[in-house]
Amino acid sequence: MTRTLRFALAAAIATTVSAQLGCGQPSTMLPSPSAGRVEIPTFTLRGRVTDVDAMSVGGATVTLQSGRMATTAADGTFDFGETVGIERVRAWKTGFLPGYGFPAPSAGEAFLTIALEPGERLSPPTAIHSAIDLAVDRPCDPEWDARAPCRRYVIATDVDIDLTAELSWIGPADLVELMLYSTDTDDRQPAQPTGAPGNTVSLTARLRAGQVFELRVLAYYDCDGFDLRVTSSRPAN
Repeated sequence: MTRTLRFALAAAIATTVSAQLGCGQPSTMLPSPSAGRVEIPTFTLRGRVTDVDAMSVGGATVTLQSGRMATTAADGTFDFGETVGIERVRAWKTGFLPGYGFPAPSAGEAFLTIALEPGERLSPPTAIHSAIDLAVDRPCDPEWDARAPCRRYVIATDVDIDLTAELSWIGPADLVELMLYSTDTDDRQPAQPTGAPGNTVSLTARLRAGQVFELRVLAYYDCDGFDLRVTSSRPAN
């Protein structure tokens, strides 16, 4: 589903109090704000980065959308001081998947906790048959759909490789998506339809030695099964 179509859909249902998102589960949708001046909040932004067991992650890089960066202390804490406007906060450290969050300021302050997941390692060639499960798979891409659950796979290589990933699934044609991410920069490459019968998309990319990448299978509304096939080869030159 294209970003334009999703935005149009959101506008059409902006006055609906509830909507079915992410595998048919209900979630609250607020009415659109009335026209007028929007107050941009100024607040002190602090937080902490942990792993999924709530243990502190020191040495993690924390980045705001505006480009400001901080590194977590040994206890996992970070402090941006005065911040203007609500920005997406991204945290990442080698060995973990990137984590995201949005501050919710109150009385001039906001404290944000971001939990980093280790991720499921994937070594090509491999084939995976699975499904998106809302009870297990959490949303992972606030720029795709903040409520859409996804499955995340980590690929790391010691040599340059040409990667090919192909995803097929059961269900509506435009409700599942495959993307390749660079974990240190958040650069992304979406898969494209192959033209084959059924719902199939694929992507190819050259992965450089020493870099860590992430394949994300994102679901939109549905949770039907998918098949992911990943192969690799050494570059010809």
